[in-house]
Amino acid sequence: MSQLKVLAPFGPRIAILKFPQSVIKKINLEVERITRQKKLIDKYDYSKKLVGQVNQEIELPSIFIKKNVYKYISKSIKEYIKASTGKLTKKVKIINFWVVRQYAH
Repeated sequence: MSQLKVLAPFGPRIAILKFPQSVIKKINLEVERITRQKKLIDKYDYSKKLVGQVNQEIELPSIFIKKNVYKYISKSIKEYIKASTGKLTKKVKIINFWVVRQYAH
């Protein structure tokens, strides 16, 4: 069972979820792999599709998502929907998944 919390401070409910350290480590390693290669940075640069002026918003490849994070995210979304609506969800589809890199200063 994940450490999912569902809050409703206003209007829609909000899920608070802390990823396991093992998942965070896999994501960080994948981002490092992508950012070490210019052609991969260009391929997975997601910043042009988002609002804001943040550098290095890296979309993670769907094969990576399926292999490393889908199971955890899918389970958490199903828990959120059940906690919020009481309904069961059979299928979760992740359309996009990206990481926003942040730096000091």
